[in-house]
Amino acid sequence: MNETVKRIQDAIQARDTLVFIETIEENEALRSIQAIGKAMNQSVILWNTVESFQDITPNGGIMAMAPMNPIDSLSGMLSEIS
Repeated sequence: MNETVKRIQDAIQARDTLVFIETIEENEALRSIQAIGKAMNQSVILWNTVESFQDITPNGGIMAMAPMNPIDSLSGMLSEIS
């Protein structure tokens, strides 16, 4: 297992509510995170300044609840997940 994938799984199992990943291989990272989420029965949420809140849970996974308020900033996202 890739060390980065293991660290992400460990963070999820430790119940970290936010995982920040900096990479130039965004699509590969997203696929790995989606696979981890599906294997662990967790929803996968993506937030960025351009596209805002997105539930990117793969088919067959547990979808996240829709946000209670519009999320248009990082502080709004952090407030939503808290």
